[in-house]
Amino acid sequence: MRILPVERAVAWIRAWAELNWPITWETAYATRDKLGWTPAPDDGRFFTTELSTNGQEDGSISQFEGEASGVNIPLSSVIPEGQEHDRTTPTTWEAYNAYVVAVSRIYGQGKNERDVTAPFKLIGRSLMVQR
Repeated sequence: MRILPVERAVAWIRAWAELNWPITWETAYATRDKLGWTPAPDDGRFFTTELSTNGQEDGSISQFEGEASGVNIPLSSVIPEGQEHDRTTPTTWEAYNAYVVAVSRIYGQGKNERDVTAPFKLIGRSLMVQR
């Protein structure tokens, strides 16, 4: 299992969060490319990052009513089902907590998914920056 270092995760998060949303597809694709991610050959909304396993797309640019509306990016590689073990859980939570601390320093204290006024929120184990 690979976990993205905090500094790199913050760079990825800031690259997207600090765009002037809504963004054009051109801006979305340029941001993807600037981060060094490789688009899928058949649909540029899907891409591989340095955390990709076996060259599989692990990120995507979401759309709403035909417009770029968000991005889904991994902060760790996927642990194949059945290969989880006691060492991965503490490691992933440690990284997750480090991401929350780093993002809080930039955008302020986050809230849970019920608070729509927070600069970022936690949905399950995902971190969503709101702008």
